[in-house]
Amino acid sequence: MVVMSQLAETYYLKAFQDYPYDLDDVMENLGYALSYDREHAGALYLMGCMQMEQFENFELAEEYFLAAIGSNPNYFKAFKMYASMTIRCREFGKTEGLLQHMFKIKGADWASIYQLQGLWCEYQGQFEEAVRSYKLSRDNAFNDDYMYFINNEIERAKSKVKPKGEWTMEMM
Repeated sequence: MVVMSQLAETYYLKAFQDYPYDLDDVMENLGYALSYDREHAGALYLMGCMQMEQFENFELAEEYFLAAIGSNPNYFKAFKMYASMTIRCREFGKTEGLLQHMFKIKGADWASIYQLQGLWCEYQGQFEEAVRSYKLSRDNAFNDDYMYFINNEIERAKSKVKPKGEWTMEMM
């Protein structure tokens, strides 16, 4: 059984290394990885990424992300990508539960969670709350490149905040 698991890991790593540049090889290697271990969380996660990002098959992507999470309930990458997909698909009820759970995962990247929370708020038109979440993301960031990225997120969300008393079409 250990040999099968090692083979699954090897094929997963080959697929991961090739993604998203050599999609034929990625699919082939994921197929091999999953043939050796049907519950390989990494391979299931990457298959979900393929379905979401390359094929825009969100239903199948969701199945793969949920299978990855079912295989390893602490697989942060799968939660992060699944939450990102639920935001993109405007399935905000699912997103909220995922974000709450992600904070409980040991070793979770809180900066990423707060960034997703900011995006979730922004998609819903809650721009001031988005800015707060992005600032919390910045407070939990420990990488200069990420700090640059999140500062741009903050500025974008701030630009959407309407000054108090400004007349809008929604007031009609």
